[in-house]
Amino acid sequence: MTANLKKSFTAWHSDRARISRATVTRKDLSIGEDPYPRNFVGFEDEHYLYLNKDIAYRYVKVLCNEQGENFSLTSKALLKALAEDGLIKTSQGSNTVSVRYAGKNSRYMALDKFKAEQIVNGT
Repeated sequence: MTANLKKSFTAWHSDRARISRATVTRKDLSIGEDPYPRNFVGFEDEHYLYLNKDIAYRYVKVLCNEQGENFSLTSKALLKALAEDGLIKTSQGSNTVSVRYAGKNSRYMALDKFKAEQIVNGT
């Protein structure tokens, strides 16, 4: 993984609790729970973070800018790099997967939570 990509990913992951404007929900929603809360960026299950690729990309760019870093990868290049490094699940030649969430099928970037934690923790 490129140093720029790793640094940006680590910054996004470690700061996501600080970013109150981003919301990730659970895939197994409780009855009556809003599936798309304000600032929805994706949802998670026990293995993956299913992120809207465009919103997640914008957050990475914003975080890098806030930290004085230039993030030069395009959204497509970022997905390709994540797929090549085995950090995201791919499907039928696509770097996004179709997932049913809140009664709708949509395409999401499926980020492997275990592998992401290994990068953040340096293991």
